[in-house]
Amino acid sequence: MSFARALAAAAALALLAGCGTSDAGSGATTTPPPATTSPAPTPEPTTPAATALPGPEPFVADYLPDLPASLYVPEGVTAAPLVVMIPGGSWYTADPASLDALARYLAENG
Repeated sequence: MSFARALAAAAALALLAGCGTSDAGSGATTTPPPATTSPAPTPEPTTPAATALPGPEPFVADYLPDLPASLYVPEGVTAAPLVVMIPGGSWYTADPASLDALARYLAENG
């Protein structure tokens, strides 16, 4: 028998001997069996309550079909600067709602 074959046989025997050892009394732990009870049901997600944004409510006029114009006017003010905001959404959306919070802030704080 060649040296390489003897070495391979010894390695195989060592591997098999290691697989057949017992852990009894050695302090080794085993994995407990899975629980037989079903897990608690996942609660339904809740939607947070809508919060009112500070600032005046906008006056909305239909400027063109599918293109409303919103006017935010501070209460009790007869003269104020004008800010024109055109929703572009970084060229992704033209949703005016994306500017609502900023428009309310500007109207409230002049």
